[in-house]
Amino acid sequence: MTDSFAMDLAPLRGDPELAIFAEDPSTGAGFANPWGVNVVPALSRLLKWQTQRNPWGPRKRQGARKPAVAKDPVSALKAADESGRLTWLGHASTLVTVDGLSVLIDPVFGWAGPVPRKAPTPLLPGELPRVDVVALTHGHYDHLDRASLRALGKRFGD
Repeated sequence: MTDSFAMDLAPLRGDPELAIFAEDPSTGAGFANPWGVNVVPALSRLLKWQTQRNPWGPRKRQGARKPAVAKDPVSALKAADESGRLTWLGHASTLVTVDGLSVLIDPVFGWAGPVPRKAPTPLLPGELPRVDVVALTHGHYDHLDRASLRALGKRFGD
């Protein structure tokens, strides 16, 4: 038996701001991007973005302190209570465990694309406890790392 989830989408269809998120079951239409697809911004917008003043620029130039990593992350993770623990694995990668259910969010265990990590990866896929669910927030290189997903697939299967 499978648990199912149902939600009445009728109120969303009446609101033009929220209707884009509602699927019309009669037509299958919905989930549209109201801002268009494959929008390529003008070069002038890119240059403006690249040259605008970054309020954190001076701190970045001084060299912000590197994040601290536990001396023995495997032992630290094992010592944490499985009924509720949050383990930051760098950037957006987080392991959340609540009541024994483990969710790994945006697993990136190597480099995040062209950007080097500020701190070494505290845990590798082979050192993780059981992972029940992998959640990907979006497809940017620093959130969706195919090599990390392949390593997780080898370790935990589908």
